[in-house]
Amino acid sequence: MSLINDALKRARQASSSETPASEPLSSTSLQPVVHNPVPVTGWLIPAIVISLIVAGVFFVGFALARHSANGGGTTPVSSPAPAVASAPAPTATPAEPVPPAAPPAQPVAPPVVAPAAKPAPAVQAEMKPKLQGIFYSPTAPAAIVDGKTVRPGDPLSQYHVVEITKLTVTLKDADGKMLKLSLDN
Repeated sequence: MSLINDALKRARQASSSETPASEPLSSTSLQPVVHNPVPVTGWLIPAIVISLIVAGVFFVGFALARHSANGGGTTPVSSPAPAVASAPAPTATPAEPVPPAAPPAQPVAPPVVAPAAKPAPAVQAEMKPKLQGIFYSPTAPAAIVDGKTVRPGDPLSQYHVVEITKLTVTLKDADGKMLKLSLDN
């Protein structure tokens, strides 16, 4: 421990003997650098003002361009038309006689054409349900027909669901007719 104290004493004596306190600093010694920051308000406020002026000019120009593109933006207000048209002013010279107008022709009624008879739509085609999806499972198959989920044995309008396979649904109507729906239809 005494070795450390002796070393510290020698270091203090060496530093005090090198630069005496009474000696003025020479011009060759280093001086601290003072950093003077540029005040932000010196350039920020003028930049904001200029930006606002440019933006204002842009928006005014844009509004004027739209205004002129719309034809001025205003529609002229016209005075209402007089109820009775005024006759032209009489002329001093006699006008040529106007030949009498031919009596109006009787309007001819257009021929009546009956609409073309359309073939009667097949009732079966309109009533045929639409298969929209199949959820196949060997134990509990289901299908979506006309937006309703059905299972084998369920009623569906005038049909009963007989069978659901991976690709088809078989329906039976009240008359016993079988209807097979597939996803291709």
